[in-house]
Amino acid sequence: MRAKWGLSVRVKTKIGQKLADDIKPLAKSLWRFCRKKIFNLAIPLHMIVNADQTALFLEMPQERIVDHKGIKTVHVHTTGYEKERVTVMLACTATGAKLLAYIIFKRKHPLKIPVPNNVVIRAHPKGWMDERLVQDWITKVLALHVKPPPGRLRPPSMLVLDYYRGHLTEGMKQTMRLFKIMPAVIPGGCISVLQPLDVCINRSFKAGVRMEYNEWFSRVSINTFTRTGNLKKPPPEVVMRWVGKSWAVVPCELIQKSFKVCGISNALDASEDHLILHQLKEQAPDEVDVSDWGPSVLMGTTAPCAMRQRRMKSSPKMTSCPRKMPVKQTSGAWTTTHSATVIVLMLRC
Repeated sequence: MRAKWGLSVRVKTKIGQKLADDIKPLAKSLWRFCRKKIFNLAIPLHMIVNADQTALFLEMPQERIVDHKGIKTVHVHTTGYEKERVTVMLACTATGAKLLAYIIFKRKHPLKIPVPNNVVIRAHPKGWMDERLVQDWITKVLALHVKPPPGRLRPPSMLVLDYYRGHLTEGMKQTMRLFKIMPAVIPGGCISVLQPLDVCINRSFKAGVRMEYNEWFSRVSINTFTRTGNLKKPPPEVVMRWVGKSWAVVPCELIQKSFKVCGISNALDASEDHLILHQLKEQAPDEVDVSDWGPSVLMGTTAPCAMRQRRMKSSPKMTSCPRKMPVKQTSGAWTTTHSATVIVLMLRC
C-alpha cells in the first residue's frame, strides 16, 4: 500500500521555510549583482564572505534512545535547560577558509574567562545579535580577514548577508564602506536556497556540536550535579570548546561546494552552473554578457578593476603596473621597463 501511494514512515519536523513565489527572478538578480561586482571590482574568491547567525541550544536531547521493549513511557535525562541558547555568528569564504566563531551569551556583563584562539565571545541581555554587535563583529573578526598586507591598499571584498534589518542600517553601511566591503543582501524568502551557510554548512556544524554534547553528557561527574541531584547546564567554557572544535572540523571542500551550489562564486562562463540547486537550475544563466561590465578581468584574480583603470588613464602624471623593473633617467623623460612593455612618462616642468 505504501509503495502504491508513495507513502513512507516520517519523523516529525519543524515548519519548513516558505519560499518566495518569485524566487527564480530574485535569485537571478542576486547572481547578476554578485557576478557584476566580482567582475568589475576584481574581488578574489578569498574575499567573498558569507556570514549568518544561528541559535545553539545548551540542551540537545536525542529523539530516539535504546530502552526495553513494551515500555509505554520512555524517559530521557536532560538538564532542564532545553530552551536556553547562545547565538553563534559563523562566517566563511568561497575558498573554504573559516573566520573566527563569534559567540553571544545571554548575560548582562561580559565573561572574564580564557577564550580559545578560534572563538570570540560577547554578552547581550537577550542573547541575540543586534546592530551594535554586528558592527563589533565586522571590526573584530571580518576586518582581520580583509586586512591588507603591509605596504598595500585594502582590497575590495564582498559580504553575503541575509535580509535582516540590523544589516541594513546606515551605521552598518558606513562601517562597511570604511573597510571597502560590498554588501550583497539575499532577498527575503530565499535564504534556504541562496545562503551557503544555511544550505550546506550549518547542519554539519551542529552535528559536530551534538557529538561534543553527547560526549560531555556521557562523562558527567559528581561536580556537575546540584545539591538536589539535578544536572547542571554546560558552563561557558564547555560551550566555547564545543563551538571551536565543531567549527574547526567542518570540511573546506564542503564550504567551497556550498558557494557553488548557491550560485555565488560560480565561473562567469557558466561552466559551473550545473552545480546550482535543482530548484534554481532552470533560472541559471547559460552565459553572462560582460560587454558593458568593464575590462576583461577574470574572477578570482588580482587584476586592476575598471574604476582603477579609468583613473589611471585620466591621470597625466603617473600610472601603475603590476610589476616594475628598475627605473633609469634619460634626457627629459623617465623610462620604466615593464616585462614586455616600455612606458615613457613625460614630466611637465
